[in-house]
Amino acid sequence: MMVAAIVVFATLGCALTLIAMPTPRDPAEVLRGRLTQEVAPKVTPSRWRYRSAIRIANPIASWRRSRRSIEFRHQFPDALLLLCGALRAGLAVRPALESVTTDIDGPVGEEWRQALLESQVGLTLDAALTRVAERTQSAEAGWLVELIAINREVGGDLGTVLTTLAHTLRERERQRRRIRALTAEARLSAIILCLLPPAFACYLTMVRRDYVGVLFTSPAGLAMTATAMGLLVVGILWMRMLVSAQAQP
Repeated sequence: MMVAAIVVFATLGCALTLIAMPTPRDPAEVLRGRLTQEVAPKVTPSRWRYRSAIRIANPIASWRRSRRSIEFRHQFPDALLLLCGALRAGLAVRPALESVTTDIDGPVGEEWRQALLESQVGLTLDAALTRVAERTQSAEAGWLVELIAINREVGGDLGTVLTTLAHTLRERERQRRRIRALTAEARLSAIILCLLPPAFACYLTMVRRDYVGVLFTSPAGLAMTATAMGLLVVGILWMRMLVSAQAQP
């Protein structure tokens, strides 16, 4: 009897021990739980940092894209003259572009080299040059594509036509720069007039905070501040419209 009781109690003790032991978990679940505990608190700040970086980078990228488009526009007439010389030497359009890309650097040379590479992997030359016009947002590059397509259909002296286009674009760029030089004083005056009210308001806030505080605490002051800001925005837009001297394509 005593032996039977000992066996029963030992069996119960083993059963209770097995019940009390933690159930083995799947390694994948363990890893998933650890990742959830360790990484989850960091996901939201990381996403916030990424979004902040993207928001900061977008204006910088837009500014660099516009600068590259301006450089492309400035260099394009000279590249056209080189292309005209190659065409008059007896080369076809593709070999002429290849010869020009070996002699010219900058945005035009890079974009034309990219177009030649794209034409070698499946695109037509017209489609590749159209993509150049889209990337650089250049109407002049689009005119080049149209002239090449028209010359392929009806024939003619493409070199002479491109020479005329190059001289026209060069004169157009010269007039644009002349207009910018003539309006430089007006643009500087507009910048000073736009920056003067906020700068003076910041100065008064630092020197006479109680004097300026009335504009932000009383209903009449808030109305005056809102009216002044609205008039300032209208004045900025009006001066920008007056001094903007971008030549129409």
